[in-house]
Amino acid sequence: MAMVLLLLLPSPVTTGLDQLESQFSEFLQT
Repeated sequence: MAMVLLLLLPSPVTTGLDQLESQFSEFLQT
């Protein structure tokens, strides 16, 4: 899904989403 978002959205948006995804992944792992 992340790959699809990266293809569809502009760079600033995808950068923000990538950071959110990283934080969310860490949250799920804890």
